[in-house]
Amino acid sequence: MLSSKNRLTKAFFREIHPRPELLRGEHLALARYKGDSFSFPRVAVVVPKKIEKLAVERNRTKRRILAVLQEFLSQLSVHEALVFRVHTTLDHVSYTELKEEIARLIGGQK
Repeated sequence: MLSSKNRLTKAFFREIHPRPELLRGEHLALARYKGDSFSFPRVAVVVPKKIEKLAVERNRTKRRILAVLQEFLSQLSVHEALVFRVHTTLDHVSYTELKEEIARLIGGQK
């Protein structure tokens, strides 16, 4: 579980922010926001109902991604906010594959 200081809130999205850098992987898309107003790296995960119908499945997918992101928090810049959006189901994706994809996206590779 990410600590509250590392989570993005709805208030973040209500504020005006410059357009993010967008990267897309096989299963995830990443929107990277840069700003000086952050004191910690911030992370959010979005799982649309179109991808996972049940809330239980959406929450499981979020937990899997956040567990991987926990390992990368120390590598993130303090002035970054990352929003991961799932665009295909992750039922068949192993932890290792998910970790590799997130590492590629964070590293800036498509």
